[in-house]
Amino acid sequence: MIYEQLEVEVKRRIGNISPAMASKVPVLLDLAVKRIQQEGNFTFLENSYDFTTVANSNAGITLPSDYRDFYGLRCLTAAYEKRLEPVDLEELESKVVDIYDTGIAKYFYVWGGKLFTYAVDDAARSYRLRYYMRLPTFIQGALPGTPGEFDEAIILYAVYTASLDIEDNSFTQGILADFERSIRRMRRLYLVKPLQMSRIRYG
Repeated sequence: MIYEQLEVEVKRRIGNISPAMASKVPVLLDLAVKRIQQEGNFTFLENSYDFTTVANSNAGITLPSDYRDFYGLRCLTAAYEKRLEPVDLEELESKVVDIYDTGIAKYFYVWGGKLFTYAVDDAARSYRLRYYMRLPTFIQGALPGTPGEFDEAIILYAVYTASLDIEDNSFTQGILADFERSIRRMRRLYLVKPLQMSRIRYG
């Protein structure tokens, strides 16, 4: 669904909606997305970003604006083609003299909105970053293409949030139960666990 369709459906399910509540629906939809994204990284939110490093540069690579979490990084340059291992920055700093040593990169880490490799490439090399997208707020425009289960979960959570002021507790709890069932179904169908942070090996 596009945003306008979601908004109409939420208002329909709430029923006799007041003008004040109707004005809050965009906020409820946005809260629903944030709540659902806390459940994990879903396959339909995958994306990729290709870039080329600059030789001996420790400036890092600015991450895409829709970046949320990494899935993996692979070097695409012939003779160096391989998958790099993720490493925790604090662990790296505790084990090496200079995190900006140059050479052939084997590891990568994300810090301050940028991606860095260790070692810093001593020559320009091409990479492909696979990552999970952060969805935009709905008040900014239409939804990207997503599965129907995702749309339904958004609607259910928005209706649940709107119904918290309703005295009929059984209705509210029923909507919450439907939302939780929808999330379990999405996790079975679409959830991919992020790569475990590897500990860098020495010696």
